[in-house]
Amino acid sequence: MSLIDENENVFAQSSFPWQKVGNMIEPANHAAIASWVASTSTDITRVEISLMEISVDTQPGVNAFMTSLYVNNNVVGVAADVWTVGADCGSSQFGSTNQCL
Repeated sequence: MSLIDENENVFAQSSFPWQKVGNMIEPANHAAIASWVASTSTDITRVEISLMEISVDTQPGVNAFMTSLYVNNNVVGVAADVWTVGADCGSSQFGSTNQCL
């Protein structure tokens, strides 16, 4: 997770564990993130979140994966990817748009 100021400078970065809850992933310790953010003395204008590779089950044909970022139960960001798995492609992991894996 990166905290970014109004000049687009990354002024703080840290990593936090995430956990799967139902069909969602969420920080394992919300309080640790809140404490870390509160400890910064710079005005935050943007937060960037990067996730490590996520494995998903696929089927032959077109596959899609969509993520939504929620803050206080409100959607604040959405990302999606679509890829194709052919009969000769075998199994795959989350891939690039319209890529046969």
